Amino acid sequence: MNTVKWGILGKITVTLPFRPDKGTPELRVEGKSGASTQSFDPVNVYALQAAYISDLILAGNKSNPFVERSLGQMRTLDRLYAACEWVNRE
Repeated sequence: MNTVKWGILGKITVTLPFRPDKGTPELRVEGKSGASTQSFDPVNVYALQAAYISDLILAGNKSNPFVERSLGQMRTLDRLYAACEWVNRE
């Protein structure tokens, strides 16, 4: 799956934006002056997130804006599911 964003000056394409562990992620920028592609090493973003949270906990941090934002997003999704009367079948 690729994510493509167009603008008045060109286009940016990101391959594997959500699962960069499933291959070689790339960033391609195309514009009036040409195109360039940069490749990145595959990485498990979920493992990086877990390590980040673990480091916060071990450092004694009680609050983190990323965690607070994630909790807010989860609460919003919960409200949306409830409003749609979706049932969690798991």
